Amino acid sequence: MSLVTVKKHKFNNDFFETRLVYPFYTNVANRSNQQNYVNPNQTIGPELGSTIHIVNYINPYFQLSLNDSKIPLKSFIFSQSIGFAVNLSDFSNVDEYMNFKMSSKGRKNMRSSLRRLETCFNIRYQMYYGEITLPNYEYLFKKLHSFIIHRFEERGDKHEALNHWDILKKNTYSMILTKKASLFVIYDGDIPIDICLNYHHQNILDNAITSFDINYSKFRLGYIDIFKQLEWCFENGFQIFDMGIGDFEIKRWWSNEVYEFDTQILYNNSRFVHKMMAFGIMQFLKSKAFLKEKNVHLIYHKFRRLLKNELQPDSNESKDLFEVKPLETRPKREDLHEIDYRADKFDFLRREIYDFQYSNFEPSQNIKVYNLKNFQDIFIISGKNKTHQVKLLQE
Repeated sequence: MSLVTVKKHKFNNDFFETRLVYPFYTNVANRSNQQNYVNPNQTIGPELGSTIHIVNYINPYFQLSLNDSKIPLKSFIFSQSIGFAVNLSDFSNVDEYMNFKMSSKGRKNMRSSLRRLETCFNIRYQMYYGEITLPNYEYLFKKLHSFIIHRFEERGDKHEALNHWDILKKNTYSMILTKKASLFVIYDGDIPIDICLNYHHQNILDNAITSFDINYSKFRLGYIDIFKQLEWCFENGFQIFDMGIGDFEIKRWWSNEVYEFDTQILYNNSRFVHKMMAFGIMQFLKSKAFLKEKNVHLIYHKFRRLLKNELQPDSNESKDLFEVKPLETRPKREDLHEIDYRADKFDFLRREIYDFQYSNFEPSQNIKVYNLKNFQDIFIISGKNKTHQVKLLQE
């Protein structure tokens, strides 16, 4: 009696990132536009008959057809996780969509965030789709990696994409050139401050990986990059802006569709043991999903964090880096030494500067930053009408 093996797959990742369709499917039908994608690899190996396949994260707008020409495949189908999307098919532009989705206050806040960003910095937007130089691609991918590292270190977490980053980097360049992927970038001058990696299939834009320079955290870059990409979708004929798995406020704020990902468990229907095993796996995963729905996993992770903090009490303590206070007048010029705050060695100071710009609606061209002579730990941030003193509390 041959052993039964179990293999797990992430359909959404595999299909969008590499256009991989497993050989036990003949085609992928797009329900949103009634178009098919025929699987170029339908070669069934003998191992399929002794393998149970768990295919996770199947988007509801995809219908997968089983390749049962050689083996009588059957499947159990159920839902586990939720995803979020913006369906633009009933709208003609982003303003019309916002009028439908948001309150007048929400629209006003969005416009205010956009105006504040564009007032404070020399902002431009660029979608790399069909064309990008290799040096620029490598530079932007390196920047995106850096954004993810710094943002998730601040959150005390790790981004799943980092587990296969080299593969992503290897595959995505050619996909951009063939319009199967894109990089959307927000620039401050020539400096990228927000980067989104997207995948494209027919009328769908899959907003796969996005991150930003945490020094600009107050400026709601995540909301603005979605706004600008929705504009691009309308201009280029994309009807679905898919934000995928992960229940975050920003996704609920923008989305008009909350859907459930399907999971399929495929088995050889000619073998009773396989069917029973597949059924047992389904019941186990459904129970696990139920517990997750009741937030049991959050209690578990909270307990682990508490235990870790108990063992390493100083490892994740958050401490103020600066003491900030407004000044009525700027110190005398002879007591100040102007610095180039864009230089790498002053990166630690940049968030305080940008927060100052945010609070005072201050354009970059008005900003001067000084080091107080004889006090290496005291800096002066000066705008057109406001001045702040920033004292460094720790290295």
